[in-house]
Amino acid sequence: MKLGDYLRRKREALGWTQPEAAAKAGIEQSYLSKIESGRSVPSPDVFQKLVQALGIETEVLVAELDPLEIERLQDLKPIAQSDQLSKRQIFRARRRWLVATLLFFGLSGTSFGLFRLAETEIYRSFQYVSLGVLKEDEPIRAFEIVNSNYEPQDSRYTRQQEMTRRLDPLRRTISEERGDWFIEPVDNGRRLFELRDVDTVQQKSWHAWFFVPALGFLAAGFASAFISFRWK
Repeated sequence: MKLGDYLRRKREALGWTQPEAAAKAGIEQSYLSKIESGRSVPSPDVFQKLVQALGIETEVLVAELDPLEIERLQDLKPIAQSDQLSKRQIFRARRRWLVATLLFFGLSGTSFGLFRLAETEIYRSFQYVSLGVLKEDEPIRAFEIVNSNYEPQDSRYTRQQEMTRRLDPLRRTISEERGDWFIEPVDNGRRLFELRDVDTVQQKSWHAWFFVPALGFLAAGFASAFISFRWK
């Protein structure tokens, strides 16, 4: 925006005609006409009169003016000072965003580095099952009788019913193989654990979790870089 356009907008917002505005500022109407049309640059004292008459805030004015127009008005001290202040503020804001950019990229790089340390751990798990507690004087396969079919008149039927009532299955998963079976002492007896299943498990190390923050920091870095270069 040109200075003349800004002055005209301020004057019209106040509901003043050009002669009225010139009278309130204490300048010639023809001079104001030349300033508004862009044919003349106001002198420092005339500019100050217009600022006071129209209630202009120099910082707001500078923010509205085109860069080339600001260069054209550098002889007006208030505009030059406001322009320098604005440039310093922009520089500080850009510097903060650039620092944030470097920080985000640094964190992203660190996170990606930690992610690359992630290795897939492969191990096997062994599942053992015990059907119940064996008495000390019982054979280790005593509970196998529960899977048989005996008639009530069979002498083994009573034993089968007793062992069925004593069933107390316990499943245990361990990371080390202990053979097809093993015995473990417990209260009131012992347990026979038999191997039932073997699973192969693949698990990433905890470093793998750094992939998500690495992407997040990378996106934040690009965003802050974009803001820093677009800051006006």
